[in-house]
Amino acid sequence: MAAPAKHRVLVVDDDEQVRELVKDALEPMECEIVTSPDGADGLERWSKESFDLLITDLLVPRLDGLRLAESVRARSPKAKILVITAVSHSLEKELKAAPIDGWLPKPLNIGKLKARVRDLLNA
Repeated sequence: MAAPAKHRVLVVDDDEQVRELVKDALEPMECEIVTSPDGADGLERWSKESFDLLITDLLVPRLDGLRLAESVRARSPKAKILVITAVSHSLEKELKAAPIDGWLPKPLNIGKLKARVRDLLNA
């Protein structure tokens, strides 16, 4: 019997602890997690590999999360994009207008993260 197909998820955050937290939370959901410490590296990975979902912090070095989301959406119009951020309330208007599928505030609620990822990957 074949193993279930894994969803590939790219997690971009400059905080290694957040990257590991997301990875540990999503791997049991049949997700293959690839991590990146900054937006430019994340965009390069997205351009060279195939992913089902981008999870990015809003404030990452070299290419911020919204510019990363715009670049990913331009390359992959059907890509699913989730922003995680500690500054969501001050940028709520911009986040609503951004080319993303949703956002979650930091500190992350793992239950909400899993539910949102499940919804996006099954949409």
